[in-house]
Amino acid sequence: DFQTSLVSLLGNSSRYFFLVCGILSVSGFLQYFVSKGVTRKAYFKGNVYLIFLLAVTFTIATGIIYSMESIIFSGYENSFGQVALFFVKMVIDIILFYLIGWFIAVGFYHANIVKGVGFILVAIVVIFIQSGIWGEALPLAFLSIVSIEDFSPILILSISIFLISVFIYVIRQLTKDVTVKL
Repeated sequence: DFQTSLVSLLGNSSRYFFLVCGILSVSGFLQYFVSKGVTRKAYFKGNVYLIFLLAVTFTIATGIIYSMESIIFSGYENSFGQVALFFVKMVIDIILFYLIGWFIAVGFYHANIVKGVGFILVAIVVIFIQSGIWGEALPLAFLSIVSIEDFSPILILSISIFLISVFIYVIRQLTKDVTVKL
């Protein structure tokens, strides 16, 4: 069962770890790379490639841990479909939470504190949408309007990929001409 597994712990904590990494990516990486002559576009592309590769690598490592856990404890009764969907969701969550952190950091870096708080509010709404459509428990009952049981996993996956695409586009627009504070 995923709920009592080390893999579940890794899946939940990885979201917040990558959210923090996304927040730290602007002030740390953007300033450093631009000061070394790297263009904003190259910084952006490198950061996007990095998070996709990192998400897949982290998920593969978690899959290896899951395999070892299932061999040692051999009490897991998950179907292949459940396991595959869990790991696909993990990749999407890592990417999306990193992008959300990056989005928040760019918001504060690009704008003032009031607008930065607006970026946080947008991020919270997206986190609720992402969590709700994947069937996770949300703090307020009325936010759990839909869940993965109500729709096909392909539709839920499409919504998550759409959210990722929107964040990538918005972050690119915000970092395209940002003044770098050296």
